[in-house]
Amino acid sequence: MIQTLKNRKIAAVLAFTGAAPLALPGMAHSVHMVGLHKLYLGQYGWFVIYLLLGFTPIPWIAGVLEGVWYLVQEPEEFDWNFNQGLAATEISLQAPLRSPQASRTLDVTDAVRELDQLRQDGLISEYEFEQKRRKLIDRIG
Repeated sequence: MIQTLKNRKIAAVLAFTGAAPLALPGMAHSVHMVGLHKLYLGQYGWFVIYLLLGFTPIPWIAGVLEGVWYLVQEPEEFDWNFNQGLAATEISLQAPLRSPQASRTLDVTDAVRELDQLRQDGLISEYEFEQKRRKLIDRIG
């Protein structure tokens, strides 16, 4: 479960940080702080893999590529990938939370219809659709 929404700029900065070598005295090889962006995004398995490959150039090159990828993504795409689409849902549900229950229900209905359209377009799986639909419906009650 996501505790806080992830910011794509912070994720990109952390990804780029892995490419900069640390100047540690007495070290024969350069050391990079790789995988911090994976830790930030809650991808702990990938973080461990990055650490295990830390003495090769693979994780810092991958970090740079991922940092660029985070920045070129549309914010909605980033939210969909790393915030499980909650940021867009939060925006669409914030206004109705201040209005009566009927208005909130209509907005949730619209959000479920949008999700259904994404499912029909093949952009999300049946499982993802069901998870998002349940979260939206739970917010009504």
